[in-house]
Amino acid sequence: MDSILVRLPFDDNDINKSNYTLSLLSNCFSYGLISEKKQSEILNSLKTEFLEIARQYTKGESSTITKERGEILYESVLYSCDVYLLSLGGVDKALMALKSLPTGHIIVQGKKLVQKYYYQSREIYEKAFDNILDINIHEYMLEMNKSFHEFYKNYSARFDAKNICTSIDYPLLNQFAYEMESTGVCYIKDYYTALMLENQFCSLFSLNDIKETLNNYGKIYHCNYTSLLINICQVVLNNFLARLLLGKKDFSLKLTNENIADLEIECSFYTSQNLISKHNNLLSSCNKIYENIQMFNYLKS
Repeated sequence: MDSILVRLPFDDNDINKSNYTLSLLSNCFSYGLISEKKQSEILNSLKTEFLEIARQYTKGESSTITKERGEILYESVLYSCDVYLLSLGGVDKALMALKSLPTGHIIVQGKKLVQKYYYQSREIYEKAFDNILDINIHEYMLEMNKSFHEFYKNYSARFDAKNICTSIDYPLLNQFAYEMESTGVCYIKDYYTALMLENQFCSLFSLNDIKETLNNYGKIYHCNYTSLLINICQVVLNNFLARLLLGKKDFSLKLTNENIADLEIECSFYTSQNLISKHNNLLSSCNKIYENIQMFNYLKS
């Protein structure tokens, strides 16, 4: 597909990623980038696919379904489109696809990607599990031992593609699980990719060091850390960066009261933005982290 040469009056941030196809179509129609005829063609193709999915759902035995089930099935059709258009890597390319490709082709390619992501998610989960931390935080252990298996067993790309079929509550580094924009299999793939990288990072440290650091963190709130909904990697990363800032480049997490006092003095010389840049530079100086560029980029973000 050729790139669109004109500058679009909107960008990726203006498009709702959890409802990507219809959001993009609405913006394009509003700005005159897609004709009313083309919009109707796209919507009719989506309707045709929906009717076929509804027929498959009822196994041809009924011509009626509930409104709620109808919405779920239609969202599954849209999800295939969303996944394909998002995979193109930009709103300009997604618009070109909408304008130049048959909607049926977009749906078929989206279905193939959903299937591909489904199997990839298993590989990603297994890599995350390879470095599972023996730390008794309920939500973490639930996500590592149960939630993925519930998803993998019950997920239906054809009839309920946006539903992950499980509950996920353990927060990620700098992000709560419910704040993620992706849905369905893409959500699972993104979530467990993040957990895989967090587990890989934490595996660089002694488990006893991590538990001691978490114990000290719990003392701040006068409770056992196992009762807190906290991200393990966040606590580990904070201590590690603090030690790096003090010139300690070993993979230890211990901070003495003297270290903390020195850290307060050191941090007083930096603005918040400069401190972030300093932290990123310090991370890049650690070969064990920088050699895993995916992990490095995740940690510095």
